Amino acid sequence: REHAEHEGLLNKFAASAEQLRSAVFGEHAFLFAFVAVDTDADAVVGEALAHLAFSAFTTRAGMWLEDLYVAPRCRGHGVGTQLVRTVARDAVRRGCARVEWLGYD
Repeated sequence: REHAEHEGLLNKFAASAEQLRSAVFGEHAFLFAFVAVDTDADAVVGEALAHLAFSAFTTRAGMWLEDLYVAPRCRGHGVGTQLVRTVARDAVRRGCARVEWLGYD
């Protein structure tokens, strides 16, 4: 929700905690979620959401980084870099041919 608010897209935000829980942990889970936590504040300060894709060129899975968000107060401290590295390490562990991500201004 914080991400949608930050992007000025709160009017399009329709996700629920239950939907996210099902996408990550449900019987037909398809989403990988990675979080950065400020242990001093006991608060999530960043998140990366990714899922598998398929490459017809390599005939292997790839990982698509769907969403990357770092709370404004935590930007510039390496949180986003660490989240992207974590996604990349997970992709390697899963045997993915590549990681893809499209960034917007």
